[in-house]
Amino acid sequence: MTFQMTKHIWVTNTCLTIVTSFPCRYGQYIVMSDIIESWRQWLLVIALAVAQVAISLALPVPGCPRGYLGPGGWHMHGQYANCSGGAASYIDRLILTPRHMHKLTNYKYIYHSSQVHDIYGILGTLTSVLTVYLGVHAGRILQCYNCTFMRISRWLSWGVVTGILAGILCHFSKEDGIIPVNKSLWSLSFVLATASMAFLFLSLLYFVADYHDWWSGAPFLYAGMNSLALFVGHKVTRHVFPWTWKPFYNNHSELLAMDIWGTALWLIIAYFMYRKNCFVTV
Repeated sequence: MTFQMTKHIWVTNTCLTIVTSFPCRYGQYIVMSDIIESWRQWLLVIALAVAQVAISLALPVPGCPRGYLGPGGWHMHGQYANCSGGAASYIDRLILTPRHMHKLTNYKYIYHSSQVHDIYGILGTLTSVLTVYLGVHAGRILQCYNCTFMRISRWLSWGVVTGILAGILCHFSKEDGIIPVNKSLWSLSFVLATASMAFLFLSLLYFVADYHDWWSGAPFLYAGMNSLALFVGHKVTRHVFPWTWKPFYNNHSELLAMDIWGTALWLIIAYFMYRKNCFVTV
């Protein structure tokens, strides 16, 4: 016990010494150096996210309630059947026109909506910038802090903060809240919730795989070594048995189980390709 406490104190003091001596021009604000280093980019990214939320909630859409963010169709007993995507879909239909909109979406099969909605639309692009930049910021933490303790504590902090913000927006529920978690709209709560999980998992994986070397990364290592082959293969077999099948109940749980099963099959294929030294690259 004494040895473990001494070791912990030594590691903590070493981290503080390394961070203090790290060549950074922010002096006493070194704890915030990752944010200060990129404050201009943060202002732009936050402005885009705020604009997306403001437009989604405030833009009047003909025949639909202001701020509707649902899938339309049978949602809410068909009360807003032609309001799929709300303001996001309305803007895409005006600017892109239905002819140039992506039409392959699961919500149409679940809610039987006849309205065209592009999951890669204009408004969703604004919040997807935040998703990308949160990933960039996770990498910036590696550059601003050269100590495992500081890196993991920063990632954990970001994971907690983004998770709480996501919970506030969606009321810690699956389909409710001011801004529900919605991948098809790339809603702000979806961005923050997924970012929170990513930060927390990154912290865990960095501690287990990089710092202690307790785990090699398998079986995900095999998929990463052949990501191109798996991506192309998935596109070719996405509607082919045994990777997928015609849903019996056509609900979220069954579709999730189908996706997990398909992913497991591709992991097995990736493993055998790895064992045979077969790698597809560009």
